[in-house]
Amino acid sequence: MVPGALSHLAGPGTPWGMTRIAGVTLMLLTACATLPAAPSSTHPPAPFPLGPRESRAVVFTRVPTPWWAPDFLVTRRFIDSLPTYAAMPKLAHKAYTLSEDRRFGGLYLWADRESAERAFDAAWHERVRKTRGVDGDVRILDAPWTVEGVPASGTALPHHALRADAAVVWVWAPAVDDATARLRALAEAHGLPGGVVRASLVTDASGGAGLVELWASADEARVFWTAARQRAAQDALGAEVSVTWFKAPVLLDAAAGQASAQVAR
Repeated sequence: MVPGALSHLAGPGTPWGMTRIAGVTLMLLTACATLPAAPSSTHPPAPFPLGPRESRAVVFTRVPTPWWAPDFLVTRRFIDSLPTYAAMPKLAHKAYTLSEDRRFGGLYLWADRESAERAFDAAWHERVRKTRGVDGDVRILDAPWTVEGVPASGTALPHHALRADAAVVWVWAPAVDDATARLRALAEAHGLPGGVVRASLVTDASGGAGLVELWASADEARVFWTAARQRAAQDALGAEVSVTWFKAPVLLDAAAGQASAQVAR
């Protein structure tokens, strides 16, 4: 089961500030790390390839951050929890997230919906209520199409050596008339911009549809997501959309057993 609140992110018995990374290759990337520059979003996006439909699931979790916990402390707890998540069956990827409204959590990519529901079961919710005194927010979305990003150079972005300012962008319309057709239209309108590490087209049982993407650079994401781009996404989905931003200071590629992290100063 998934640790549910900040006090349990690293698993039982892990002291604050202690980093345990058994079985995980961890690289601490500082703001001055010498990494290749993220590809410019001014390049025309590549086509968004739509292959056969998949049964993957994307999950967002959000829990209010304690008032006394600055981002750097939350990030260290993220790092402490890496071995726990790396060992979870059918978890392909996790981006630990910090939202603009002071909530911590994660963006998960699971092999199937059943695995996602098993991870965030009643016991997870009860643990959050017990330790935090609030309900944790969990959104489980079906992801019929997920693609890996390619920068303008044509070279695949390494998931284990991302820029320190990675970001998650969630574009969402809560109700659309034909989810499959609308997602295809969104894929065509959006394309696959350079700088996107991974993108998933997502739906839910109530008729919502949208896009979740991990960017190597928050700056590149903001350059791409102009008002005109948001209008194009809205036109493709045929409904008003919301665009939600998350910082992603710690990333785990569970299948590869690799992670990268930025510890805020």
